[in-house]
Amino acid sequence: MRKKPLSLLAAALLAGAGAAALPVPAAAAAQPGAVIEVKLSSGAGVAAVRQVLDDREITRMTPLFAGLGDRLAKLRPVGTRAVPDLARWHRVQLAAGVDAEAAARELTALPEVEVAYQRTEGSDAVTPDFSGQQGYSDPASSSGIDADYARTVTGGKGANVKVVDLERNWNPQHEDLSKLRLPGALIANGTPNFTPTSIDHGTAVTGVVGADDNGFGVTGLVPEAGLHYTNAVNMEYGYDLANSILTAAAAVDVGDVLIIEQQVVHCGNHAPMEVWDSVYDAIVTAVQSGRHVVEAGGNGNQSLDNPCFGARFPADKPDSGAIIVGAGSAPGCTGTPRTKLSFSNYGSRVDVQGWGECVTTTGYGALYGTGANDKYTAGFNGTSSASPIVASALASLLSVAEANGQTLSPAQAREILIATGTPQNGTLEIGPLPNLRTAIDHYLAGAEFPERVANPGTRTAVRGQVASLAIQAWDGNDDTLTYSATGLPWGLTIAPATGVISGTPTASGTYTVTVSASDGAGSPSQTTFTWTVSNP
Repeated sequence: MRKKPLSLLAAALLAGAGAAALPVPAAAAAQPGAVIEVKLSSGAGVAAVRQVLDDREITRMTPLFAGLGDRLAKLRPVGTRAVPDLARWHRVQLAAGVDAEAAARELTALPEVEVAYQRTEGSDAVTPDFSGQQGYSDPASSSGIDADYARTVTGGKGANVKVVDLERNWNPQHEDLSKLRLPGALIANGTPNFTPTSIDHGTAVTGVVGADDNGFGVTGLVPEAGLHYTNAVNMEYGYDLANSILTAAAAVDVGDVLIIEQQVVHCGNHAPMEVWDSVYDAIVTAVQSGRHVVEAGGNGNQSLDNPCFGARFPADKPDSGAIIVGAGSAPGCTGTPRTKLSFSNYGSRVDVQGWGECVTTTGYGALYGTGANDKYTAGFNGTSSASPIVASALASLLSVAEANGQTLSPAQAREILIATGTPQNGTLEIGPLPNLRTAIDHYLAGAEFPERVANPGTRTAVRGQVASLAIQAWDGNDDTLTYSATGLPWGLTIAPATGVISGTPTASGTYTVTVSASDGAGSPSQTTFTWTVSNP
């Protein structure tokens, strides 16, 4: 750096000038150089500054704090602590091409300069990237659903599907949930009455499904899916979940997904919402119209096969068609991966599981948060956290199918997830964990998926009185099924095309019945149950 006998910077500093406008080189006018902030030492002997910069190395010098006198008059100290001498600060605009770090270093070396440094620019606080903690997206070998793989497949990010979360409250202003702020994101059931204490819950659920893929915070398992929310409580009727289901189902299309993120006390503890007859009927209506329903299994540690729920869950009614979700252990959290967590409901009606603990997502703030709109947690749990994981796996599979010109039915998609999932550990049934790599690959390859027959539970009849039972079975290829049965009570037969058992029992006794359903490819699926015929 050239040194001159006296630089204009030094002269201005010595004179205490309020501002010194310097000749601006042509190159500097087009492309200004860096800025140095300089604080002079106390005292008057600052002539040595002229040894560092000359008038061709700077374009402008001004006091750092302009209008200082007027402002300090309003900022009189109220204590005894000494205040800084702000008049010693100056801002130096260097000419283009001048080495700012070298200039600042040389100035700082002078005894007449307390400090000099290149000014950079501050930035907003940036949320860290927590996507590496979203293990539920990992491959099946790590007990994830392998959404990482699904994102590499056309449609696997969910672009062809909408997902609606049904519960009490959300934070649409969260920095990672921009889709909740889009027009139409709220599918309102009446006039929403949002529950303040539930805001983190809905925020966490929607974060698992559809948080923005933006390089910070978390990334939704299906970040390209349409993301919507519907209130379960309104000003007109209070708690109104059944109407919320119909409202949401009617607002989306065939092949879209609803998540019921609620539970209710029944048979002594928390149970799935479809134990309410109105909710059950709303679910059946939605499913029969081609909408997919994912339902939290509830945190009651109850067997849904308990007779309290009826011979079949719920209240001996046919399967509603919803995917009921249990909560399994997460790897590295509290127990063996994919085993039933202590609180999760279980039983033959629980179809699949998701992580019920250690789920990193939006909301709550225990992991990170500087305010209401940038909170994150690594501890979302329950069937509440498991359900959006399953719903996301479902949405990814459905979207891949749509990309290939097919709309999967609710029964077909459910059977594919069950048939291709990673088996659970333990004996209390919460179903497999979805495995998107296997599900998608098998679907795209046109694989033959197995049939599945629902166990109707223990049945009773009276000799001489008409009896009827509709067997339910499903096939992952939506193939036509043929039914057969052995061990039926005398007088009863099964219709091969419909699976309806009917007739009039002619002999009392206890019968072990095995019902089979077959699509004609491979071995049929079977279930066995007891049917007792009593005397009138």
